[in-house]
Amino acid sequence: DTYALLAASLEQDETERHSGEAMVIAVTSAVDGEGKTTTAVNLGIAMAKRGMRVAMVDFDLRKPALGRIFDLPSHAEGVFQVVRSGRSVESVLWSYPIAENGAPPRRLPNTQFSPAKPAQPKIPLVVVPAGGSDRSGEVARSPKAAKMITWLRHQADVVILDTPPA
Repeated sequence: DTYALLAASLEQDETERHSGEAMVIAVTSAVDGEGKTTTAVNLGIAMAKRGMRVAMVDFDLRKPALGRIFDLPSHAEGVFQVVRSGRSVESVLWSYPIAENGAPPRRLPNTQFSPAKPAQPKIPLVVVPAGGSDRSGEVARSPKAAKMITWLRHQADVVILDTPPA
């Protein structure tokens, strides 16, 4: 209920701003173990249940967890491959079925998460896993990371970044 209330509040704030681009929410914490990833995931699911198109990105490259939480394959490519290897963002997106209880996540075909935002989203939640680990912070500071976020802002209603603790 708390996450649903937070999602409703954020949706109302976004409606009032009416900027046309997706809002970007970075979730962090002061120290490890405070529940930032849990908060990011539950907020993303609550927003998707409200009919918003949500893109979740694992920028906690020190200790990535979104892939594990969303039960993605351990070898799933993600942020690391987009920034370091030049992979397209579309090639590392994974859908997460909200209404299909028990359905496993699957790689998302490029055509299903397009700039045209339908009234009822086909797939309301997509995940970009970390795709590796990096303690230097170089990947997150890369211009390619910024381009990835910009691309996602044009495809989704909200982009949630799971970031490392401060």
